[in-house]
Amino acid sequence: METGYKRFDQELYDKYDAEGKEAAKRWFAAHTDYEVRELEGEGHKFAQDFALFYNGEFHGYLEVEVKATWDTDRFPFSSVNVPYRKMKFILPGIRTLFFLVNRNFTRAAMIDSADVYHAQEQRIPNKFSERDEVFKQVDLRAVQFLKLDV
Repeated sequence: METGYKRFDQELYDKYDAEGKEAAKRWFAAHTDYEVRELEGEGHKFAQDFALFYNGEFHGYLEVEVKATWDTDRFPFSSVNVPYRKMKFILPGIRTLFFLVNRNFTRAAMIDSADVYHAQEQRIPNKFSERDEVFKQVDLRAVQFLKLDV
């Protein structure tokens, strides 16, 4: 599918990435039995952020993103838009959890890769892309909204 892509923005990455990943790791440590492990090596540079293990066995991946446009505790949109470019993280038989954090690091939205895969595609104007970008629009009924420990 031909789509516009948001160019990598080092400033946004530096502002949000580390704190968003730490918020996700804290939530998983406090609320689940999963062990969240960093992916290591050059081959993982553009892969999901973490691997999830349960009792020492691999159970899938975790992809963390801070949604800078979400600045309240209540999710302000009618659906969750996951960029189509993240479809590369959806692999047959391997679960990826998408963990989207608000920019205040107080709330998150967690979505299973199967729900992202089956979501409607929509081309949406994007201020970060020269052309409209394609997103998977996930129905809010498929999203688990979480309060983060600050």
